Amino acid sequence: MAKYYGIIAAAGIGERFGSNKPKQYEKLGNQTILELSIGCLLACDAIEQIIVVLRPDDLYWQELAIANHPKIQTTIGGKNRSDSVINGLMALMSQALPDDFVFIHDAARPFVPKHDIITLLEAVKNHDVGGILATPVADTLKYSADGKTIEKTVERNCLYRALTPQCFRYAKLLNALMQLTTPVTDESMALELTGFSPLLIMGDPKNIKITYPGDLQPTRDQTASPIS
Repeated sequence: MAKYYGIIAAAGIGERFGSNKPKQYEKLGNQTILELSIGCLLACDAIEQIIVVLRPDDLYWQELAIANHPKIQTTIGGKNRSDSVINGLMALMSQALPDDFVFIHDAARPFVPKHDIITLLEAVKNHDVGGILATPVADTLKYSADGKTIEKTVERNCLYRALTPQCFRYAKLLNALMQLTTPVTDESMALELTGFSPLLIMGDPKNIKITYPGDLQPTRDQTASPIS
């Protein structure tokens, strides 16, 4: 039976957030965004170990109580997201078997409902590759090459917003990332580029990614524990 592991991509600095510290260390209630995001995976008992990928010069991690959690290990990130996830996967090499699953989750997605993670786990457990949480695009989409004038409206009926966590077979994900010759914005894209078709599992639209300071305003009053 396959085992499940987790990787939290927390090596970014969040330039668009504009803070004097990485956005994942901003507080929501009495916990940081990063603690809440990790807590989303910790809420799933099936996940045996979580690797948190940090910047080499991270000054904040050791100040968190969660840093001493027995299910959590850390490793150092790379120059981009793909390199960081590869480092996280390599940190699991002594534990994970090729057909085990790894959940990859953003450090700045603190509101994943527990039932979404369970739904994702159940959906991929018999799949050869794995899959992602996603939501249909609801807004009308416009295409503009110069960012100033609209050239056309893009058909949205078959478009989805990719969320995290994404969950894939360990060896397939590692091999796909190692083969990359072009930048990717998520792990599913790496598998798509190497010929695989991950599953698409409907997720909760409350699963937002904190990118700008304004993203925090609607969430300040939300619970300081993962949504169940």
